[in-house]
This record gives sequence, C-alpha cells and structure tokens, in this order.
Amino acid sequence: MDTVHAAVADPRDVLGVLLACRARELTAIRALVEPYRREAFEDPRCSTPITTWPDYLATVISSWVAESSGTGSALDLARIAVTRLGGRVADDVPLERLDAALLAIPDASDEPLVVLARHIARVRRRKTWPYRLLQRLLPKPKAAPKPVVEPPTPVLPAPALLPTPEILEPAEATPMDAGVGSRIGGWLKRQIGVEPGVDWSRQIGDWLKSAVDAIPLAPWTGAVAAERAKLGQVRLLLLGGTTAERGHLADAAFGERYAGSGEAGLLLQPNPAGESDLLRLLSGPAGAWAGDHAPHLAWVLLEEGTPLPARLAAAGVPWIGVVMAADAGDARLALWSTRLPGATILPVRAEPRVVEGITFAPQGLDALIDATDRVLPDGVRAAFDAVQRVDLARRTTRALAAVRNLALTAGGSGALPIPLADVAGVFAVQVRMVIAASLAMGVALEQSSLRPLAVAMIGALASTAAGRFVASQVLKLAPGLGSIVGGAISGTVAAATTYALGHAYVEYLRRFHAAEGRMPGAAEIAQGFQRFWAEWGHKEEPPPP
Repeated sequence: MDTVHAAVADPRDVLGVLLACRARELTAIRALVEPYRREAFEDPRCSTPITTWPDYLATVISSWVAESSGTGSALDLARIAVTRLGGRVADDVPLERLDAALLAIPDASDEPLVVLARHIARVRRRKTWPYRLLQRLLPKPKAAPKPVVEPPTPVLPAPALLPTPEILEPAEATPMDAGVGSRIGGWLKRQIGVEPGVDWSRQIGDWLKSAVDAIPLAPWTGAVAAERAKLGQVRLLLLGGTTAERGHLADAAFGERYAGSGEAGLLLQPNPAGESDLLRLLSGPAGAWAGDHAPHLAWVLLEEGTPLPARLAAAGVPWIGVVMAADAGDARLALWSTRLPGATILPVRAEPRVVEGITFAPQGLDALIDATDRVLPDGVRAAFDAVQRVDLARRTTRALAAVRNLALTAGGSGALPIPLADVAGVFAVQVRMVIAASLAMGVALEQSSLRPLAVAMIGALASTAAGRFVASQVLKLAPGLGSIVGGAISGTVAAATTYALGHAYVEYLRRFHAAEGRMPGAAEIAQGFQRFWAEWGHKEEPPPP
C-alpha cells in the first residue's frame, strides 16, 4: 500500500494517480480530457473498460501537459495550473504545496488544464493521506553535516536594460558616410574646431550637448500641454462597496496615486503644476455628476444594498459590474448574473494573496480593462489606455503608433528644399513624439522632469546620429538641383532618425517596466536611455508603412 501511495505522490508520475483510481474516478478524468484530445480517444483500446488502459490515459495527459510546458509530469501540470491562476511559483516548490494552493483557491478558472489539475489534486490528496500521515509519524533521519563551502566570489551585475543580442546588429552604412558626406564632415570639423585624432562625430555630439542648458523648455512644456489636451480626460464613476474597496480597485488598476477626499469619497490624482489630469475618478450618486463632469463609464461594485444600475442606464451612463472578492470567483457572481441577465459582470481580486507560501497576483483586472476599453467612447479611450497600469502591451501599442505617425510627419518637415530651415521643424516633431510616447507609456511628466528628458534625447541624438542629420541639412546649401536632392535625403533621414529614436525610447521604457515593475523617473531616463541608445542597432530604421 505504501508503494501505491508513494507512486500517487510522485511529482514525476501521472500514472500513479490513475492506478489508484476506481472506474468512476477514471471516467471523470477521461471526461475532462477527451473534449480537448478527441483524436487520442479514437484508439481501439478506448472502447474497452477504462480500468484496462490507465497507462494510455496517463500518456495522453502527459503529452497534453508537455505541449504547454516541461516534460508532462504531474508536477508540470500543477505548476501550469497555479501559474495560470496568477501564482508566482519558485523552482523548489513541492507538489504537495502546489496541490494545497490549487485546492485553497476557489474555482475561478475554467481553463481545461486548470480544471484537470484541480481534479487530480483532489484525487491525489484523498489517496495519499494515509501515506502522508505515516511519513509525519515516522522519525526523521538525521541530516548529514553540510560540507564547508567557500563563499563564491561576488559577481558584479551586468548593466541593466541592455538590448538582447539579436537587436544589437551593426548599422549598415548610408550614402552620407562617404563621398559628399566626408567633404561635409571636413567642413563641419573646421566650423567647430575638432582636434586632430579625435572622433569628430562624437565631438560634434559633445558640442551640441553642451548647448542643452541654453535651449528653452518652452517647446517641451508646450508639447506636454498639447498632447495631454489631445488625449483628453476620462471620467470614471466608482459606485458601491466601501471606500477602502474602491481605493483598492483604483490602486490595482491605476497605481497607488489616488486618495479619498471628503465624505463623498472623491478619488483625485495628484495634479503636478501646469498639468491637467488624464483621469478623474468619481464616487457618489450618478446624478451628482452632470454636464462637463458627467462620467463616461461606471464601475459598480456589486453587493447587497448597491443602488440598482438601472439608474445609470436612465442617466445614459454605461456601466460594468464588479464582484470584489478575496478570491476571484465568488458565489455572488452567479447571483448577480442571474439578477442582471445580459450585463457585463466580472469577478475581480484587487490585492495579491499568499497561499502555501505562493503569491497569487490580483485576478480579473485584465478582463476589466479590456471590457472598459470596449465600452468607452473613442475620444477618451487613449487617455484610459495611458493611465491604466494593468496591460502594458496596450500602452506599448499606443506609444509605437504615435512614434510612427510623428516620424512620418518629421519626414515631411525634413523634405522641404530650404537649406537649414527645417531643422527646427523636425526637432519640434521629435519633441512631440517623445512627449506622446511618454504619456502613452505612463511616464510622469512634471515640470522638473522635462529638462532631464530633454538632455537624454538631445544627448542621444547628438552622440550618434546628429552628425549624419546635420550633414544632410548642410547638403541643402548646394545651389539648384543640390537643394532638391538635399531635401529628399533630409526627409528620409529625418523620418528614419525620428522613428529610430522613438522606437528605442519605447523599448527602453518597456524593458525597464519589465525589470522594475514601474516606469523610470526623469533621472533614470537621463542616465539609462543614452546607454541604451548607444547599443541600439536600428538607428536608421525607417518607419513602417
């Protein structure tokens, strides 16, 4: 009997569980697997009593699990299920703790592998309790003394946020690197007095960077105001629940930047000087917010005593029902779905939960953000995408779209056949692009952060790309046809340089967030982005059509 129990508990052994099952238990497991592996059950042996082929059923389950992760073992199945429920699983978590976590979290997921893992976990716990009890009663063998190991030599961490090797491709030479470009380079070196034997392109970069403090911040502050006005403001009404529950939901969806104010529970975003909010969270009776303050959407925390959402419908305010629970997946969800048929009602667990030492991330927020994005009016959807902190991919898509559009605008500005006249126009477009990408990705843009941001961007361009860009402008000094050709080349270079800068900036922010779980501050951008840009292998990448 102990051998059977040990086989059931073996983290590598799916067959052990099945061998310990009765016919009805095996039939229940088959019913969970067959809809998703139907071709496997066309085998002739599956027409015989199921107790004669548990080994084949174990093979089918293992191959299904192996397609998702690992070797298809029982441990792999449990790890997949816990991960899909939002748990962060360390490599050394044993099967018994994974089972306990699976059974402690309510049935919040109908994913096939999660349902199968829960079912097998229940079977395993029923079959192994005598074995586990015996193991706890038996005396533990004394552990052998651990050998003395010299502490390893500390290894300095690699520089953060360097691009992956596949991105670090050598940039191809351009026509500006030779011929007329070299003659223009000589002219530029004479203008700024480059010292013999010094990298002239880098010295040009240093020369331009030294002028950063003299550049006024008006274009940056103006771009912030213009881009924020373009995004608009989304007004979201929070109804139902307690002030604490509304605060937890706001923190989980939008970051820890909101605080209650007064008895009405109005939630306000701190308002940096000179900036307006992209998001206004409202709380209280829907009728109290009208005109320019009318909500675009309501999140209704459903519980007994919640005002009927019919009042919102009468006021023309669309709404989404939220069942707040310690565990996403609550009996109240079925209750409210029956009471309000056809309404969008989602279970949400807004705070992390620790079960058996495994941390389960908040659940249901991604579905809530997606449902909200579909309901909001087009004019405020971009503002909502910029302020939500759940779906980074959605923000990245918005930011890259802005980069592409403004890069094409920069190409149009750079194609003007007027010598040197378009430099300011292209630079103004690049400033707008950086600001638009920052807002879309959720970077805080306060007055104090604009100069470090300007230093980072101008310094990045100056150190690696400004030499080629300035040369393309000087080419327009050639009379006649030279000015037209110069304009065409300048437009191409302007579009490519602008897009490459914006693409690199968005990728830097994305990787920083993946590593730190937040967006970088102004000082971190000033220090980190120039290093990232120096390694970026797509400095002349044209914007996609």
